[in-house]
Amino acid sequence: EDGIRDVERSRGLGDVYKRQLIVSVTLHLTPYILYGLINEQAGTTRASFLKIGVGARPVAMGESFVAIGNDLNAVFWNPAGLAGTERPQAFLSHNQWLSGMKQEALLFSLPTESGAMGGGLLFLHMDRFKGYDSKGNPAGEFDSYDRAVILSYARRVSILRKNIGFSLGTNLRILSQKLHDKRSDGFSVDAGLMWEMGALGNLMKGVRIGFVIQNMGPELKFSRIADPLPFNIKAGLSYQRKSWLLSIEADNPVDRAPLLKLGGEWKLYEVIFLRAGTGSSRDSAINFSAGIGFRAGNWQIDYAYLPMTELSHSHRFTLSVNLGRRVQERVKLSREEWLTREMKRVQEKMRRDEEEVNRILRQRARAMLLDEISGTEGIEVGEKGDRVSITLTEKVGLFVPGSSVIRDESFPALDKVAELIKQNPDRRVEIEGHTDNIGPEEYNRKLSYARAQMVLNYL
Repeated sequence: EDGIRDVERSRGLGDVYKRQLIVSVTLHLTPYILYGLINEQAGTTRASFLKIGVGARPVAMGESFVAIGNDLNAVFWNPAGLAGTERPQAFLSHNQWLSGMKQEALLFSLPTESGAMGGGLLFLHMDRFKGYDSKGNPAGEFDSYDRAVILSYARRVSILRKNIGFSLGTNLRILSQKLHDKRSDGFSVDAGLMWEMGALGNLMKGVRIGFVIQNMGPELKFSRIADPLPFNIKAGLSYQRKSWLLSIEADNPVDRAPLLKLGGEWKLYEVIFLRAGTGSSRDSAINFSAGIGFRAGNWQIDYAYLPMTELSHSHRFTLSVNLGRRVQERVKLSREEWLTREMKRVQEKMRRDEEEVNRILRQRARAMLLDEISGTEGIEVGEKGDRVSITLTEKVGLFVPGSSVIRDESFPALDKVAELIKQNPDRRVEIEGHTDNIGPEEYNRKLSYARAQMVLNYL
């Protein structure tokens, strides 16, 4: 739609494309032309690819999805619904649209305790087509595409720490459109809210109200021509009851008359999902849509069928997968992991503190014992760094003269040395025995060894 309007307005591009595009306009834009005869605002906005429904599930339900928020489809319909997702998800969608046009969407989401985040890519493209100059001569092949990079955020809102069922969400889209060598870039913003009315009581359990403003942003300029974005306001209500989900929605787009949409889903055994919807769609004048979904474990595949015109139909497929644990499980697990880490950290700190206290106590006890030992007559204490030497002089009279027998009067001095060794179990102990220089050298050497051995045995 955007390309056709620009071709008609741009003389330079008209020579290249007009002949080729006249045929495609006749074939697949008949619904737009007919609608334009009814509504004079049709075709007056830029970035029309944003009006094409994304996701097989919402499309099968007649695009009545503004008040449904429990999966990744919410990014395209009401970002506030993203807050209702419980597990990380990935989403891949394909739309076989009109006359060889294809729409692709890739999304992911990550719910957290502080809100749900999402992002992805929306891409509308078509096969390369031939161009001709003003004389009808071939001028090569050209391509065209529309692209949007999407960032989303949503979170639940509490008032005075009370859950009132409100969720708020927003989208930021970075837009890009290309036709041959012409390109247009811009951005758009969505803002939505959702109210789960079950917070009011059991009577309203299962009821949701949704509201969203879509495609807010500056005009997009393409080939010297600027047009507004397809601004739209939506409001709707959904009701979930056991295996049934019903939805009603009203749209007020800037370039069309207000629309009323109805949709429903029936769930069978948590495995099969049957869907149908009715109303007017944004991409063509249709009255009915239908689809089916299958779930197997964390995987789900959805299909939607839309009868567009007598010449073409639209088939949409979506593959989605749940990744990882639910946010409550991840929060609980992260808290348990945090507690485990904290307990280990505290235990390690207590162990180090205990070792430090014991070291200080040992040092103090050692110092006190060394003071006591050094105060004993006949005992000399020397310290050099960590090395301590204790010498029992002749005044102590440790041994019976001329033998290795320890005198009874020397036991208290040796007991103090033994106590010092006990307080320092990691210390290396060296014992030396001595004699005087009277007598044969060999005799004195053996006597010195025998005396050292006797002291070792006693200690």
